[in-house]
Amino acid sequence: MPVINPNVNMQFQALHMSDADIERHVELQFVERDICLFYHQMADYSYIMSDLYYGSVYGLEYWKYLDVPDIDPDRQAFIAQGCLTLILAMAWETIEETGAYLKPFLSDVSAALEGFRPQDADIRKLHETVCLSIDIATNGSGDVKDLAARSDWVHRRFVREYFIGTARDFNEHPYFTGEDKA
Repeated sequence: MPVINPNVNMQFQALHMSDADIERHVELQFVERDICLFYHQMADYSYIMSDLYYGSVYGLEYWKYLDVPDIDPDRQAFIAQGCLTLILAMAWETIEETGAYLKPFLSDVSAALEGFRPQDADIRKLHETVCLSIDIATNGSGDVKDLAARSDWVHRRFVREYFIGTARDFNEHPYFTGEDKA
């Protein structure tokens, strides 16, 4: 087995990336890690479950990552979808009165949502759902039954589809099937 030098990656990064670029890359990986963990935890439910460890496990300000400039569009979409879904779960916690992690941030979240421009119809519907959840969490009134139905759609479209799409890639993507090595 070859010996792997743990400093090779750092040497490569030092040659090709500034300290700020490395810091940004690491920060985005933390966001992606949280999204993957969140989706993994949501896989145990058929709905967007809100009773999570906000502040300790999920401690980032996800609304700040709705639009990350200068990254791959697929990565941007994944981060935006995941962050919106996380914000939805946080809003449910406030609505259900099982916690209040998001309360001090509601105006910041509202401002970030107002500035966000969805790129397609599904992201637009997700964005509208999250806006509705923030409105209900902020004002204490609104159609909670509509929000619940929309949240079920979010679970099917984003949480479940994450796993279905990943599994499909293992069977169909040329990288995994070996077809790209020809």
